[in-house]
Amino acid sequence: MDTVPSLAASPRDAAPVILTAARAATVAAGPTPTAPPTAGATPTAAPASARTSPGAATPAGSTVPAEVSTPAALGDLVGRFAARRDLWLPRVRFEAPGRYWTRLESDEAHEVWLLTWLPGQGTEIHGHGGSVGAFTVVRGELTEYAFPPTSQPVHPVARRLPEGGLRAFGRRYIHQVTNEGEEPAVSIHAYSPSLSAMSYYRHLPDGRLVVDRTEGVDA
Repeated sequence: MDTVPSLAASPRDAAPVILTAARAATVAAGPTPTAPPTAGATPTAAPASARTSPGAATPAGSTVPAEVSTPAALGDLVGRFAARRDLWLPRVRFEAPGRYWTRLESDEAHEVWLLTWLPGQGTEIHGHGGSVGAFTVVRGELTEYAFPPTSQPVHPVARRLPEGGLRAFGRRYIHQVTNEGEEPAVSIHAYSPSLSAMSYYRHLPDGRLVVDRTEGVDA
């Protein structure tokens, strides 16, 4: 494993939305997240080209909404997780060449992940197998390229997501996320229902997007 920096010592379908740190502060006032159902469990599946790592329980006594199956609800959920630095900061680590990830919470309705990104690391172009989702950047900056589900040529524009930026999306959303900056980044992601399959795409020179493969995600 390469030597990489640590942050531990550092202080229905919906259109995608970007929220800023002000929104994260607003949702922070809501209820705090629940503990995972199985303390110390090792996750068996990861979002888009990420690495696995053992999970750990979050503090007891926190709550999440009974229904988190909409992009807006998942956006609120990742905002609350982001506000609880004590839940995710001790679990931040970086790996190369593959990205590091760990599950923060899961049940039948949803799952929440912590992902880290060294400069230059990123995902393939991918969809989420019919799950809705949301993610927020809690450290650094990420760049997203969104691809409309169409047979027509697509030329996506880079969207910067700084710390506090949030993206929530519907079931047919296709995107690519990368760290194009010079500093490591950390993000929190939620999906509902939990990921069961993911499709990966190729962006052809003429702008068309074609499916490269679909892979099941282990439960």
